Amino acid sequence: MYPESTTDSPARLSHRQTGSPGMIYSARYGSPKRQLQFYRDELMNLDFHVRKHVAFLWKGKQHMYQYGVTPLAYSGA
Repeated sequence: MYPESTTDSPARLSHRQTGSPGMIYSARYGSPKRQLQFYRDELMNLDFHVRKHVAFLWKGKQHMYQYGVTPLAYSGA
């Protein structure tokens, strides 16, 4: 109905300045590849610590059986 304005409105300027949705996402959250690398590293770090603690607990359990120590939780009391 009305002809397209030849001057850019502030809304159009701000829309053009923000960039594409992909650029906005990358600026806010980082690239998807970098996110995957971060979470992979975090998972490997968590895996390392869990394995370390499980090994420690398993070693402690073996020592308890070796020396005849029964944990209170399993003493039947």
